[in-house]
Amino acid sequence: MKPKHLKKEDKKFLDSLKEKINDVGEGKEKMPKKDGLPYEMRDNIKRMNIVGEVDLKGVYNNIEEYLNTLNKNKKWVLYDEQTKKATITSVSDFIKALKPATKIVGAFDDLFKKQGENTLFGLNGSNAHFDYNLYEIVKNTNHEEDFEKDFNNVKDSVGNNIKERLLMYTPLNYLMEKYPQYKKSKVAKYWRIRAGLQQGDCSLCTEINLALACKNYEGVKSVDFEMIWDQKHTKAERKGNSDTNFIQWIEETYPGARIEAVLELNAANGASNVFYVYADEINGNKTFKQSIQDGFRLIGVEKHAKGIIEDYACATAGTICQIPVAVVRYSGI
Repeated sequence: MKPKHLKKEDKKFLDSLKEKINDVGEGKEKMPKKDGLPYEMRDNIKRMNIVGEVDLKGVYNNIEEYLNTLNKNKKWVLYDEQTKKATITSVSDFIKALKPATKIVGAFDDLFKKQGENTLFGLNGSNAHFDYNLYEIVKNTNHEEDFEKDFNNVKDSVGNNIKERLLMYTPLNYLMEKYPQYKKSKVAKYWRIRAGLQQGDCSLCTEINLALACKNYEGVKSVDFEMIWDQKHTKAERKGNSDTNFIQWIEETYPGARIEAVLELNAANGASNVFYVYADEINGNKTFKQSIQDGFRLIGVEKHAKGIIEDYACATAGTICQIPVAVVRYSGI
């Protein structure tokens, strides 16, 4: 949604911010690595190599050592030995210690449209701007014209503009009454949300808002939500493997469902992985039929005055979808 006009008391701050925006160059930041690969090689998202005031590394011999490391600059973590529970005294101190912002101005909508999100919301094969709040800020800077062009003049191949594409990608658009698509779609009854508590791509509110919106939406039966300590922007889990845990959750939530991995569906739609959701059968009729190879055989003979025509069936094999309405295909898993 387009924001309201900014308050006058923010003008001084915005003026200084615009000066910084005009001075932003296209230099590449040094990216942190994990498992030998830079993050941007895995998700095309550019991040700054920034760590918080506390760097948790190595092995701690006891709880006291761990707490001393967390509280080395300022005491913000308290631990009750009787209940064995920890509490924090300040969200701000937690962010300074362990959750610094890892993106510069234009965190998602890069000023030069170089972020992965600019590709995500791109139009007709080109990256595009999409952040209305940033659009408001860059007015009267040398970036205004580029933003205005994307917001006002461009539509995708099916007629949707940037605002419509952004809303379709935003879960809150379907979960909260203030948005136009509220109760105009079928919302899932069961949700599982995991996030690394120390990821610096966005604020704590992102995952919390989604979880709260789901819990307060009529028709949602269960929201399995956890923010995982000492995990960043990754497939965060408290224990075990994320793929195995997710499959287990599916099987427990939907006892009649099963999950099968098919390597041929990896990158089957451009660079995106594909998955199918389908009913095995409807009213006793199987959705898919697998035909085993049949031998070369005679179908029939037709006699003519000057000859005979014979028709044969060629050897065939394959899988046929007999009930297309029972199948849904998704991209981007």
